[in-house]
Amino acid sequence: MKKLMICTFVFTILSCSTTKEVINVSGVDRVKIDQEKYLKPEFYIGEMKPKKFASRSIASVAPMIEDDHLKKLSNRQVYFLSLYKQYEALAKIVDVKSELSSCPSFHDTILEHKAQFSSDHSTYTSSVDFNLAKNNQTMLPLYPVLALPVSDSEDLYTKLIENDWKDSDKYLEVSLNKLYQSSLDEVSELCDKGISDGYYSYENIVTYFKSEKDFSGTVYGLKAMLKVPALANMLVLDNLSSVNYHFSKRNVFDTWLLKRSNASWFENYLNGLKDQREAKISLNDLR
Repeated sequence: MKKLMICTFVFTILSCSTTKEVINVSGVDRVKIDQEKYLKPEFYIGEMKPKKFASRSIASVAPMIEDDHLKKLSNRQVYFLSLYKQYEALAKIVDVKSELSSCPSFHDTILEHKAQFSSDHSTYTSSVDFNLAKNNQTMLPLYPVLALPVSDSEDLYTKLIENDWKDSDKYLEVSLNKLYQSSLDEVSELCDKGISDGYYSYENIVTYFKSEKDFSGTVYGLKAMLKVPALANMLVLDNLSSVNYHFSKRNVFDTWLLKRSNASWFENYLNGLKDQREAKISLNDLR
């Protein structure tokens, strides 16, 4: 019944116009992607405060596998491992079984890291309280899921505004199902061809960070990072994580992805959003 209701929502939403029609909020910056339809999330961007939020060092998960092992992996393998693990997490969130029967391009890579795929230290939810963002638009960056596509023309925030914030959980599920499908499509492409547009975007980030130090910790750098699917997924999954979750508990593959691109500051940004979100929710509860 639950899946039938979601399918009904999807059909209704996809019956609408497919021209991109998203709300731009005054005073809130967001990622801009050159796309006629709204297929990739254009996240709302918060203020960069890398020094204020102390890093929960990504070295904390290093004992799982030595850094020497990371050096042996190619950028393609690092990207695939991170995206594949995220795909598995999204499959659990939307309650579907894995649709991948084989992965010839990374078969040996998956087998070698089987133990890490079977372990998961985080829990996720598909229900999010949006009251803070509903009452204060400046809080939009704290809820990355609101930028997810809910159709080929709208993001979740635009749809909720149009619907007076009713049925938010159902529309969020529609968005998460679309994200799951998008991740499945890219993982399938990687398994089949060994490459994807998302991987090439990540490769460019790795190369750019090595030559442009001023790129790190800036809004410009953040926007570029969030155009890479595996990095965008980190932002979304962090929004869906349990209250007692912290980045140091995230799967080791995401940690490797950031290490390879010299982007530990991105971890600070994620932690900063989570700290702000939880602090404001706690303060709101006291009122």
